[in-house]
Order: sequence, then C-alpha cells, then structure tokens
Amino acid sequence: MAEISDYILGFAQDENKRFMLSPFVPYALYQTAVIEFRLWKQKGESQHKERADRMVQLLRHFSKRWSIAVTLPAQEFYISEESRENEP
Repeated sequence: MAEISDYILGFAQDENKRFMLSPFVPYALYQTAVIEFRLWKQKGESQHKERADRMVQLLRHFSKRWSIAVTLPAQEFYISEESRENEP
C-alpha cells in the first residue's frame, strides 16, 4: 500500500504527468480514504487513520487538476461542498 501511495504521490506532484491522469484515479483514492476512515472509527487502529490521511494528501495534489475540494468533517468525508449539502 505504501509503495503505491508513494508512486501515485510522485506522479501527482509532477506537473506534466498530472494532466494525463484519468478522473477515475481521484475517485478511487476518495473511496479508499472513506473506507480507511471508517475502519479507523470502528477499530481505532492508527494505521487506518494514517492511510486515510495519506489518501487525502494525494487528493489535494489532484485537486490542482480536477478541482476536487476535500474536507474532513467530524464524521464523514465529502468530495465537494455540493455532496455535503445533498447528503440524505
């Protein structure tokens, strides 16, 4: 997991490569962050929190290209303010 995260982070930080990335990569990272955050809340294991934080860090790099705003409210991840407002 750490090797993949390091590779994607390096890729995201490269200005030239960032523009070639699929919009599905940030979505997959977002889903991974949500899962890791929920596991951390359920199990209390710090490794899950660290992984969720790493995914959020990666998403912040991608936001420069895809304009994805990532926030970590107290109970949930939201990919944008709009999705937060439309939450059931």
